[in-house]
Amino acid sequence: MARDITERKKSEEELRKSQEQYALAAEGANDGLWDWNIANNEIYYSPRWKSMLGYEVHELTKGFEDWENLIHPDDHERAITALNDYLSGKAESYDVEIRLRHKDGMWRWIRDRGKALRDANGVAIRMAGSHSDVTERKVAEESIRRRNEYLAASSEIGKIVTSTLDLNTIFARTVNLINERFSFYHASIFIVEETGFNALLRESTGAAGAEMKRNKHSLPVNEKSIVGKVTLDGKAVVVNDVRVDSSHKYNPLLPDTLAEAAIPLRIGNRVIGAIDVQSKSAGAFSDDEISVLQTVADQVAVAIDNARSFELSQQAVMEMREIDRLKSQFLANMSHELRTPLNSIIGFSRVIIKGIDGPVTELQQQDLTAIYNSGQHLLGLINDILDLSKIEAGKMELAFDEVNIVDITASVLSTMSGLIKDKPIQMKRVIEPNLPTVRADAIRIRQVMINLLSNAAKFTDEGDILVEVGLQPQGSTRHELRVSVTDTGPGISKQDQTKLFQPLSQVDDSPTRKTGGTGLGLSICQHIINMHGGRIWIDSEVGRGSTFHFTLPLYRKEKDDDTAGGQKTILTIDDDPQVIGLYERYLQPQGYQVIPLSDPSLAVERAKQIKPFAITLDIMMPGIDGWQVLDKLKGDPDTRHIPVIVCSIIEELEKGFNLGATDYLVKPILEDDLVNALDRLNSDGSIREVLVIDDDPDDLRLIGKLLTNDGRYKATLAEGGRMGWDIISSGNPPHAIILDLFMEEMDGFRILENMQANPKLRDIPVIVVSGMDLSAEQKNQLNESGQRLLTKGSFSETELLTSIQRSLEKAQTKNV
Repeated sequence: MARDITERKKSEEELRKSQEQYALAAEGANDGLWDWNIANNEIYYSPRWKSMLGYEVHELTKGFEDWENLIHPDDHERAITALNDYLSGKAESYDVEIRLRHKDGMWRWIRDRGKALRDANGVAIRMAGSHSDVTERKVAEESIRRRNEYLAASSEIGKIVTSTLDLNTIFARTVNLINERFSFYHASIFIVEETGFNALLRESTGAAGAEMKRNKHSLPVNEKSIVGKVTLDGKAVVVNDVRVDSSHKYNPLLPDTLAEAAIPLRIGNRVIGAIDVQSKSAGAFSDDEISVLQTVADQVAVAIDNARSFELSQQAVMEMREIDRLKSQFLANMSHELRTPLNSIIGFSRVIIKGIDGPVTELQQQDLTAIYNSGQHLLGLINDILDLSKIEAGKMELAFDEVNIVDITASVLSTMSGLIKDKPIQMKRVIEPNLPTVRADAIRIRQVMINLLSNAAKFTDEGDILVEVGLQPQGSTRHELRVSVTDTGPGISKQDQTKLFQPLSQVDDSPTRKTGGTGLGLSICQHIINMHGGRIWIDSEVGRGSTFHFTLPLYRKEKDDDTAGGQKTILTIDDDPQVIGLYERYLQPQGYQVIPLSDPSLAVERAKQIKPFAITLDIMMPGIDGWQVLDKLKGDPDTRHIPVIVCSIIEELEKGFNLGATDYLVKPILEDDLVNALDRLNSDGSIREVLVIDDDPDDLRLIGKLLTNDGRYKATLAEGGRMGWDIISSGNPPHAIILDLFMEEMDGFRILENMQANPKLRDIPVIVVSGMDLSAEQKNQLNESGQRLLTKGSFSETELLTSIQRSLEKAQTKNV
């Protein structure tokens, strides 16, 4: 027994000395000490321990009970558990951070550490430790955590509110998301009315918000309220304690508000409104929170401005539609009112000239002929004006059919022969044998040919007028037939050629010009040919005559061996029935069956049912956009193989191809574009896939356009080396690669090295492009790879396409 007491006394003495040494060190470190005699539950708190919490030396005399009563309710269980686990031996140490209540009522973060003295049985009999005030660190950590949360919430809110163009949706999403993500008591959004006198409540949260909206709540734009001041000055106003600030206007619907902040909605220097947030806690708004809320407000302001612009554009569209309707009605009326009397003038003068009503004298014959010719001239002028008006209003319609251009040419030449009967001019024709038919409106093509021949006859005094009809020269990527009209007239200078196809423009516009005309004919011809998907142009030199050319697409007949399984079926996904109707007009004459789908959410299900040859997909659709549809189609094993042609008003070729689109057409879509895209899908393999890798989006887009315009190649665009390598190594490599050398993260040299190391990839032809001069070492490295270099900014479209073709031919030679 004496021995045990002696050992205990010795241990206590060692602990006392250790505590004295620790106390000196702790006082130097500004820590507070405590010493707990577990047996009698007495605790010693050092003066610094007490002053840390605002207490005097003579206060806090209840021992363990004092400490336990000071613990924050949310931290109490954690603190007691940590202490008990250490005393029972479950935990090796006692080190916990908890909040203790300061004498002034505020909470201080304390790091509580301690070590126990145990008897021979391991039972703790005494424990001592220290308190360190870590409030500043915890506040800083909490501030960073909250700021990160707020930034994430800000980003989320920004994405959500900018994903719609409906103003009411933007208002509702803004206040609800701010309330939810920032845990505020109340949120409202005010918009300054057009007069600028009042800020009107447009959306507000909760039952209080619903009541204020019913009452059409508004605040004057002045300094008498927080919202009024913000909308007046365009600067955020924060009141962290409304009990001491008169600018807060008490609202009986929001009785628990203790803090309020209003953030301006600004577009440049213009204030369009404010976001008002209220909290139940005083001091709720820190500088960081206000900064993040201002970021949210800026995003919301842009979304509101975009939505307003969209509304205005929609109103403008409706007004323009009404104007178009009135214009169409006017054109119809004028067509009737002008052509009806002219028809009588021309018809009856012709009857009299022919002597049907009896003989006429020579003088009467001359007068009537003048009346007849003037009537014909006036009718032609009226027809031109009405045609141009229809074209500009988008009301000209073509009746497409399978047309034999040889028959039209013969008919026109027979009709026009009378124009040159009084001139020493020969009308010649050169028509290739066995020409295929074209898809055209026969009446409108006849109109174009008559106009070109009339011009040739008008400006040619002697010589020849030659009409040539044949297929486009070999080497052209377009399946077209070309018609050319050549005269031996005076010719047209390069400068004057730019005027030819402009409405109401003439080469000689002087009042003393030799020949008449309105200058509308060639402009109308250009529109007609463009509507057919063809082209029209002129080759001419002064003194050497002129040649006008135009092309028409060939008629594509439906194949007799149409295969089963929906090979010729096209699933058209678009929410606009007019667009679907347009696609039907384009594709049905070419042998395709168009199946419309206006609900994009059913795309995968419908594609599985009908198993189409291809799918046309609009991007801008309500509810679910085209990108989501494309992702689902390519993510389903039953539909991922179906080619998808994106048809959109937004030009995001890269995104479409990266998501798996086979082709990408930008609205307005011409028939030729759509049909050619489908033809490419059904080709014999001559179309090659080219991967373009570049970290400059402008260069990427340029090369992509060059390839796309050529038509023989499908470009896949990869922005940056890492993305490019992922595509190359995906197991489905491209036929050829266009590679930029200097890119961040993963440069072109690295990609070439990786390809050389892989037997399956080393034979893929690579065309290297670069905007920088290479060092000798880099040139050697490039030569070892066997790649050719094209310098950015200096290579032409022809050079690029030639390089691709040579590379592919080289690859084919290797594989033979």
